[in-house]
Amino acid sequence: MMELRHIAMVNWHLFDVCDLEVAGHIGVLGENRSGKSTVLDMAQVVLTGGNRRFQRLTGAFSG
Repeated sequence: MMELRHIAMVNWHLFDVCDLEVAGHIGVLGENRSGKSTVLDMAQVVLTGGNRRFQRLTGAFSG
């Protein structure tokens, strides 16, 4: 089983550079258009190895 511990984003959708430490159970909270869906989409892409067959991305990256 894989465990996500650190997220580093560079030029990923709304983020120029962003580092997030992840541990245990987490919640993603924030204002509208603050990047919540972007963070979840990025984690999904990484954890599926970029295989679109297993991805269900949000509307943030549909375009």
